[in-house]
Amino acid sequence: MPDDPANSQGARIRADRDRFVAMAFCWADILIECDSDEKIVFAVGPTESQTGRKSSELIGSSLEDMIFNEDLSLIRGLLAIPRKSGRIEDASVRLRSSKNGKASDPLLFVGYRLEDLDDHYFIAFRSSKSAGVRRGQEKDRDSETGLQNADTFANRVKDAVASGEVGEDSMLSLISLQGMEGLSERMDDEAEQRLLN
Repeated sequence: MPDDPANSQGARIRADRDRFVAMAFCWADILIECDSDEKIVFAVGPTESQTGRKSSELIGSSLEDMIFNEDLSLIRGLLAIPRKSGRIEDASVRLRSSKNGKASDPLLFVGYRLEDLDDHYFIAFRSSKSAGVRRGQEKDRDSETGLQNADTFANRVKDAVASGEVGEDSMLSLISLQGMEGLSERMDDEAEQRLLN
């Protein structure tokens, strides 16, 4: 009896999905998928040790429900990045335990937003000693644009140059908008957002 094409197609899709999840775990400890409203639709990994809730218990809740309160403005700023450029890289956040409200150790945090998949966010968390170091670089971000404030950005560039992360081939463009406050007062919200983008 010949194979049912629909079954073999479904089996291939499941195998591909399983392969990509396995690849993601080469880097991540916890994987989260959120819809465009930042509600968790998929979670896998040792979430209970970090949040006090099993992966299945996170589904349906807001991503913000699992973030430590002091890092909420940071996460809002970070999620603004993929709305504009697609990818969050090298950030550090703390998760919140549902049992006692305490913060986890800092975790490395990366994410990506896929327009082709209904604007879903795909987020990964990883335990790492370097996560604590990066916290100082990430804590001061604008919640609307995801951009670092001037002092944080200057310190990040200084550290990158000192560590050799930035070499002679690296380039930096600085745009100064004099009178931006007055201009934004005269613009409607949509025009201001286009300018910030």
